[in-house]
Parts: sequence; structure tokens; C-alpha cells
Amino acid sequence: MASASFFHTRPEHDTLPVTLDRSHMKMRPTRFGLFFLAILGAFLLGSINYNNNLGFLLTFLLGSMAFISLFHAYRNLLDLTLVRGGVKPVFAGERAYFEIEVRDETRAHSALDFSFNRQDWYRYDLNRGNHSLVRVGLVMEQRGQHSPGTLMVESSFPLTLFRVRAAVSTGITCLVYPRPVAGPFDYAHSQNEDRSEGMFEGPGVDDFAGLRPYQPGDPPQRLSWKTYSRGQGLFVKEFTGMYGGRIMFEWDRLAESNPEQRLSRLCGLVIEAERRQLTYGLSLPGTVIEPDSGERHKLLCLKTLALHPDPSHQTTPQHSPDGQLRK
Repeated sequence: MASASFFHTRPEHDTLPVTLDRSHMKMRPTRFGLFFLAILGAFLLGSINYNNNLGFLLTFLLGSMAFISLFHAYRNLLDLTLVRGGVKPVFAGERAYFEIEVRDETRAHSALDFSFNRQDWYRYDLNRGNHSLVRVGLVMEQRGQHSPGTLMVESSFPLTLFRVRAAVSTGITCLVYPRPVAGPFDYAHSQNEDRSEGMFEGPGVDDFAGLRPYQPGDPPQRLSWKTYSRGQGLFVKEFTGMYGGRIMFEWDRLAESNPEQRLSRLCGLVIEAERRQLTYGLSLPGTVIEPDSGERHKLLCLKTLALHPDPSHQTTPQHSPDGQLRK
């Protein structure tokens, strides 16, 4: 589609915070705008050909409305301040939502469109003087530390005849964990010669432990309908699992041949180990994380998997008793 720019534009090198001014603006007519301008041109030619004063009046009236709509679309972006931004880590294949704080102390903004890929648009109305939080989603396909690209802020308010666009480089990056792959929990290597050392049995989901009478608040999915159908009363199934111990998830023990599949499998093992409240560590080419537990340790392991380099460049791993990464 043909486009025209009425405003000077500069390279997209801004980082937050940034206030949109005329140097950010770029204008183009929409498809409706091009159709409207074509009709307006036909009106003008017909008015000239037949010397019709009413035709001239209608043409200039509609033309002035189109010009005023362009001014309002431009003013709808002017002086908008993008203050700061952030994003929470996601797994590969998930949609990350980049949160951007915006404000304007002078005026309200209507029907503003935000996007990183010019396909998934998020529309917001912003009030004057308030700090608003804009959430712009983008699907992250690959693990690692990724930039979403240039943030596009557009306005076609009020008549959608013209679209004014501003492009800003936010400087935000998103940490993307490997896509977790579930499977058998049998790739863990115990650091104890006796794998049962330091382990204890407690409530879990692994092994059936028996039945107990139903109590209000018990989950319905664990009800024993067989005993209830036999008229023996309402009972709940109980399960147990093994907790504690110190285990290592080792790169070389995985059966997957593809490095990315191995990282995804390790990601699934870390999530499952944390769910089981185990003390676990990671052994990767060039990196070793000593066993620990807790949310902070899980996030450290997931970040290590997300940022792990090409496994073909292997170096001698250095152990880290304090839980920090050593390469």
C-alpha cells in the first residue's frame, strides 16, 4: 500500500523513558482513507465539470473534515510519555506480556494501538494525568534472552482515515526458559552411595498409601467411588512420595540426542523436582550448580538452562558449593 510521510522521522534509537514528539511521527492514509480521498477527488472533478457550487461546498466540507481528523490523530500521540517497562520470564512457546508504564499530564488519549510485531495489536484508552500500565503480548519461540523489537504506537482516532505511527526501542529484554518436556523421573543421579540415605516418605502423588474417611474440604478427584458404590461409606485415597536426599540432573545421562531437547527435558525435571520438594542440582557442559531447594534455586536452574550456550563448546565444569554459577 502506498504511503506518504508528512512528518520528519529519526532513527529508532530511543530507550525508556521517552516522550513522543513530532520527530517520532510517521503518517499514512488507511485503506478507508485512500477510498475516501478517491471519492473526494471524483466530487471535485464533477463540481468543476458542471460548475456546481453545492458540489464545491460538499467537497471542501468533507476535505476539511479529513484534514481535521489527521490533526487529531497526530495530537492523540503527541506528548505521550513511556516511563518504564518490564516483563516476567516465560517458557518457550508461551506469550510474554511486556508491561509499559505510560502517562500524560496534559491530555487524555483515545484508542491507542500498541504492538511489537504489527500483528497482535492491543488497544488502550488513557486518562489524563494518570500513570497507566499497558500490557503488550508477544509469543516467544526460542529460549534465551530476547528483545521484542521495536514498539509501535499507532493512532487512527477519530475517523480511521489516517494512521499516525511512532516507533520506539524500549530496551526491554525477556528471559525465555526452555520449553519443559515431561517424562519419566529417572535421570537423577544421587550423590549418596545409598540412594535412600537422607530420604523420607511423606504425603505426595507417587504411591498409593490407602484410604481414610472423607473430611470436608478434601479434593473431589481423590474420592474412592468404588467403596462408595459398595455401600462402605465415603473414603479418600491417600498417596505418598519420597522427599529429601541430594540428587543431580546430569547432561550426559539423558537419552535425547538433540541439545535443545536435552535442555527441555532438564527443564521438566527441575520443575518436577521442585514440585516433589527435592534437593537437586544441575550438571551441564561447563557449568555445575550444587544441590539446593526452594523457589530461588529453581529460578537459578531455569535461568542457567535458558542461557546455556551451544553445548558443542564444552569446557571443564567447576563446582560451586555456594550455589553460584562458575564457568
